Amino acid sequence: MRRLILALAALSAASCNGPKPTDQDAANAAQALLNDQIAASQASTPQFPDLDSDEYCARIAAGAGAPNIEKGCKEQEAAAKKEAMAMTVPAITVSYCTQSAKMAGGSYQIYKLCIEKEKASAKPL
Repeated sequence: MRRLILALAALSAASCNGPKPTDQDAANAAQALLNDQIAASQASTPQFPDLDSDEYCARIAAGAGAPNIEKGCKEQEAAAKKEAMAMTVPAITVSYCTQSAKMAGGSYQIYKLCIEKEKASAKPL
């Protein structure tokens, strides 16, 4: 952000005190803005949640009274985790969906579904 402010100040000073800013000056200011936005987005890249899906599946299986349910649950959790890891997700959505998944017991399936629903609701009608 500091570079952007300096570039804009230079453009402003040049336009007030001398020759008009060139296209290169404008390009430099735009590049500074882009670099700052990229740095800001990388700094706020959300942390992928560490959910206890094994415990989640054990509770599901215990409630159903069938051990084969736990195996299937773990397979579905692993697949959901892999798919969710490949998604590009805003930090606010990661935070909200992580909380939702933890409240549901630590499920990556819930986490992934939450992200999908958040993305779908953000699309224009």
